[in-house]
Amino acid sequence: MNAGVLTNGVANGVNVQATPFTDFNGGTPTNALGFLCVRQVAPDVFISGFGYSASLRALCVNRVLPIVGYNAGLPMVANGSIAVAFAPGVTFNSGGIPFTATGRVALDLIP
Repeated sequence: MNAGVLTNGVANGVNVQATPFTDFNGGTPTNALGFLCVRQVAPDVFISGFGYSASLRALCVNRVLPIVGYNAGLPMVANGSIAVAFAPGVTFNSGGIPFTATGRVALDLIP
């Protein structure tokens, strides 16, 4: 994941959209607006330990399952998705990525 290509929204979470990616920079799928492309589905392909949906062309995230480990400092759930929560609620940043008090990556969903 390349935090340098991510943008933060008004609630300080990472800007995300449920759209297919147009750019793939360092394992970070973004669309033409520069928003991280995510879907709440189980991954069907893994790159560097991160789960992606090949058919939906997006990074897999989960708001429900508990955190079971970490990959490159990011919280992971059992199915290989990144553990996330929707901002507000950012309590700290690490490596340019915002986190909630529960240790999940904070997201700003852009419709």
